[in-house]
Amino acid sequence: TCSGDGDQSLLTSEAQAQGMAHLPAEYTNMAQQGRVTPLVQALWNGDYEATMKILGELKGEDLKARLEKRETKLNITALFHVVLGSNYFAKLNLAFQLCMPSLMQNHKKILEVLIELGANVNVKDIFGMSPLFMAHDLDMAKSLLEAGADPNCRNRLGQLNLFMSINRHELDMANLLLQYGADPDLKTSGVQGSHSSRELAVQEQIKDKMMGKQTKASKDLEETLEGGLKGKVCKTSGCKNPAALKCPKCKTLGIHGSFFCSQACFNSSWALHKQVHKKARREKEGAEEAQVQKMLAELGLNV
Repeated sequence: TCSGDGDQSLLTSEAQAQGMAHLPAEYTNMAQQGRVTPLVQALWNGDYEATMKILGELKGEDLKARLEKRETKLNITALFHVVLGSNYFAKLNLAFQLCMPSLMQNHKKILEVLIELGANVNVKDIFGMSPLFMAHDLDMAKSLLEAGADPNCRNRLGQLNLFMSINRHELDMANLLLQYGADPDLKTSGVQGSHSSRELAVQEQIKDKMMGKQTKASKDLEETLEGGLKGKVCKTSGCKNPAALKCPKCKTLGIHGSFFCSQACFNSSWALHKQVHKKARREKEGAEEAQVQKMLAELGLNV
């Protein structure tokens, strides 16, 4: 959690969330009507020239402070305005988009500039959402992930980025998140219950197959969740090469996510990676011992 994120405690009721539900629409109306600061307007519009002109007048700590300044009731920074603007304009029909000035809708270009200037990619808004959580554009999401955005971000409703992507049937986004380390076995929490992305994906795939409309993205997701290497990257620190192998011991122990690009990378990570095996064994032994003690207790034989 970043210092300016504010209250990030889990919302304990639907009523709490509903009390803030009007804020996104209120923000959009303000941006549409120009009732925001010049920089926010430029970011939301995707106006690259206006954005660079405003930021070009700032240096050092002043520039850093402006990038992280919280604005509107959503409590959001510069990165959010770019992402939200991109989402809004992507929903407009093509005819309207063609009427927009050519200097507008350069959201991805602006996003990359903000990242290069040091904008924090893991900030959260009033709902506990990060810029990545809100991104609908694959290229922008990839830029955020490559800059270190957390693919396992959890919002204040206990929802996970990967889970919500699958739930919205944004399977290309789900595959991208998995490629950058999203954990399909993490479970949602809070008032909406506890469910993993893997469980949801299986349900959605069954529906698609029954209706005869399984897409390539759906098949890719199924392959990845079943342990395939497609879309995986090497887990060795500092290496982002495509994965070519999975730790054989992890397969035996049922550990997910142990992928490496080569035997050399696997060997260099062994000293640290073998601790994962030891932890898994301890947990398995502990669970087995607990089961034995439970059975003895039920038979009245425990001492």
